[in-house]
Amino acid sequence: MVNKSSPVNTQHQQQRMLKALEAHYGNVSKAAKAVGITRQTHYNWYKENEEYCEKVDLLKVQCHEEFKDLIMEAVIKKIKEGNTQIIALCFKTVCAEDAEQLQKLNPYKPKLKMRIRVMPNPNPNYAKDPFTQQAIREYEETLRRQREGKQT
Repeated sequence: MVNKSSPVNTQHQQQRMLKALEAHYGNVSKAAKAVGITRQTHYNWYKENEEYCEKVDLLKVQCHEEFKDLIMEAVIKKIKEGNTQIIALCFKTVCAEDAEQLQKLNPYKPKLKMRIRVMPNPNPNYAKDPFTQQAIREYEETLRRQREGKQT
């Protein structure tokens, strides 16, 4: 694709590659194809040119953050629509990760436990979701134990 060229041309190609990486959220294959270089050329530049390496690394972080923001926007939209599968998945992943992070920050505190109160959902399909069904069963079991404890 690109043979050995002058430093000026190489710098121009690197700038184009950085812009293409940004446009393709850090996907090297797509960016290289858009610029007309091989992936190996990009990796060679990355190994040999410290300035290029730093710019690529910074771009990766920026792309990752932007990608996370896009995902969170989509998740929030689905939650507002009442999609219980995405809600359950978020509880399992995001909230569990937060609890793990807090645990790592202070390992001397007892493990955090989440309390989820199950509320009726106007969406008729919510009960078909296995996570929701499990949460409802656990909540009903907790209520039953509490009633039994008060009666004795």
